[in-house]
Amino acid sequence: MSAERPSWQDVYGGQLPSSFPPVARNVTPVVDNPECPRDCSGRHGIDSRIQCESCGVTAYEDWHHEYRVNRGVNFHRLKPVNGAPALISAHMSCPVCGGQFSK
Repeated sequence: MSAERPSWQDVYGGQLPSSFPPVARNVTPVVDNPECPRDCSGRHGIDSRIQCESCGVTAYEDWHHEYRVNRGVNFHRLKPVNGAPALISAHMSCPVCGGQFSK
């Protein structure tokens, strides 16, 4: 153990006290193309927005959805808004002013 700053292993490593109850393993089934509302618990919201650096127009919203079968585990969907094309490209310019997008 370092005298200056303990490592993660120093703090959290080793055996857990026997007083801690056992915890079941959290297994998320594979869902190839998750969708809301089919796979969503109803807890969802906008995680971030991709906007034009020049004029501020939002082109995409990154929505997070909580899996219905596994609480606390999210999937994300990129939703086009304000007339943006369905697929984003790294070389795409803003349809309003021609500027570049940033998250």
